[in-house]
Amino acid sequence: MRSAGCPAAGPASWSTSGTLEHWLAVAGSVDGFAGFAIGRSIWEDPITSHNNEHATEDATTGLIAERYLDFARQYCAASAAAAPSGPG
Repeated sequence: MRSAGCPAAGPASWSTSGTLEHWLAVAGSVDGFAGFAIGRSIWEDPITSHNNEHATEDATTGLIAERYLDFARQYCAASAAAAPSGPG
């Protein structure tokens, strides 16, 4: 049998409404989803703040990394929770 992965993606507005977290949990728990795509949800506000001289480059890159890792952890946690348990 051939399988194909399907990434989960959505609009940037999801990041502030809690919807992104919901769909990462849904996609992570469904066989067939291979990951997620994310963009403006993690970098638009920090970059705007940096460009307006309200944040340093280090603070900006740190926040973007923290946001990405948080979403990745949520997806991985849902994937691990949905994984079939081994024999035993």
